[in-house]
Amino acid sequence: MAMKSETPKKKPANRKPKASPAPKPESAPEVSWPQRLAQEVAALLLLGLAGFFLLALWSHSPADPQGLVAIFQAAGVHNAAGKAGALMAAYLISGLGMAAFILPMMFLGLAWQSHHEGLEDLGWLQTLSGLGVLLASAGLLSLAWPAVNWGGDMMYGGGGLGKLIAGGLRTLLNPAGAALGLALVWLVSVMGATRLSYVGLMALLGQALKSAWGRRPHEEELPEAPP
Repeated sequence: MAMKSETPKKKPANRKPKASPAPKPESAPEVSWPQRLAQEVAALLLLGLAGFFLLALWSHSPADPQGLVAIFQAAGVHNAAGKAGALMAAYLISGLGMAAFILPMMFLGLAWQSHHEGLEDLGWLQTLSGLGVLLASAGLLSLAWPAVNWGGDMMYGGGGLGKLIAGGLRTLLNPAGAALGLALVWLVSVMGATRLSYVGLMALLGQALKSAWGRRPHEEELPEAPP
């Protein structure tokens, strides 16, 4: 019997192990329609509140009665936001001075935050930081402008609270030390209220300046001379 020649079996080539697929980035959780609607309504209300505060503060008049009973017993007021605006502006200007104009800006920031991500993450740290911005601004304004002429009447630049804060720090640290301390409190409070990183901001500014400085106009290519 003829012997069949066995063909040698080929050894399987060494296969490289497949690389594990890269993990997919976690997608942001979907926001339900009721939650999104609540965010939009809160943003609109905050926008309206910012407009009301700005209108009341901008049209504040020292000629209006200063006090709850006096304002509501008056026949009319000069404030464009009515008696409620006149009362609110009188207390804010008296307490915070020109720093009261930061409040509408805070409401605008909260409206933006509510529109984009909601106000669920708004905690006590951000609230205290906003209060620190107001008080530090009032103190700095009292140091820079102790008195401001508003509608023919003199008022404290930082209101009664700003005068109290600036006076106490000036006694302990002198004007230069008081200004430095209030400036540091203001910077830290802004960081906590807006979640701003000064290091990241400086890095972005440095990159922008570097890219702007590195740009050069392209040299125009000269035509080659004929041989």
